[in-house]
Amino acid sequence: MLKYIVRRIFLIIPVIIGLTLFIYLVLSLAPGDPVTLIMGQDATKAQLEVKRVELGMDKPVLVQYFHYMSKILSGDFGTSWVTGKSVITEFSQRAPYTLLLAIVTLMITVVVGIPFGVLAAAKQNKPIDNTTLIFALVFSSIPAFWLGMLIQILFALKLSWFPAMGVGTIRHIFLPALTLSMVNLASQVRMTRSSMLDVINHDYVRTARAKGAGEFRIILYHVIRNGSLPVITSLGIAFANAFGGAVVTEAVFSIPGIGSYMINAAKTRDIPIVMGVIIFVAIFVAVVNLVVDLFYAFVDPRVKLGYLA
Repeated sequence: MLKYIVRRIFLIIPVIIGLTLFIYLVLSLAPGDPVTLIMGQDATKAQLEVKRVELGMDKPVLVQYFHYMSKILSGDFGTSWVTGKSVITEFSQRAPYTLLLAIVTLMITVVVGIPFGVLAAAKQNKPIDNTTLIFALVFSSIPAFWLGMLIQILFALKLSWFPAMGVGTIRHIFLPALTLSMVNLASQVRMTRSSMLDVINHDYVRTARAKGAGEFRIILYHVIRNGSLPVITSLGIAFANAFGGAVVTEAVFSIPGIGSYMINAAKTRDIPIVMGVIIFVAIFVAVVNLVVDLFYAFVDPRVKLGYLA
């Protein structure tokens, strides 16, 4: 098990190198001069050249990239070209909001999505199954920004149950988490339903019914556990996406998270921020995937055989 974990951790390194190199090249090829964006249109050519040398942008792109990555290895993620603030400091201030949003989103998805998916599979081709699939299709078709505004109007403006935007308490996080979870619920319900249906048709489930086992016991002890691996995978992906891809939701609800932080940095070509956030998010996603893989072993003992290979 330890050997497997170490091997997976070392596999993160080439992923981060490839991802950061790609993003760095894309940012360098993007139109516009980042030095002009930083200094303003009134800066003289001499001032622009001094700033370009100060930032190391007078060197070839690959040299800039390797110089940046060498600083990363020493724990220096640099400072913002625009604000002059430390990237790690800014990230550590914003990451808790995004992480809390991702956790609450995952909780809502688990509490609502899995039971409805299991219920739809247990009542296949019945009204509850068809109704659940219709709702899943509807919510998967609604853009996140539009759904977020509808939720704001209903729960914040009309009912006054929750704050419309901002951060501060768990009540501020509930509406954006509900928005993200509604988008994830559609895929989660369908994934859970298809996984459960695949298990329900197996011989050991029919044998359990033939022995007189109740339907609730069959679903709980045979169907859910044996059909949960794809569900766990989809939950891990949803959690990682909620942490690294909640840009639209954070913008709608004015959450100062890492999504809005990176988008604003990308607009100004603030490379240290963009690269720093991408590295942190890549590590987070890799760790989530590792935890999901390890969790397989607790759900299905047969998966442990893979760790011994």
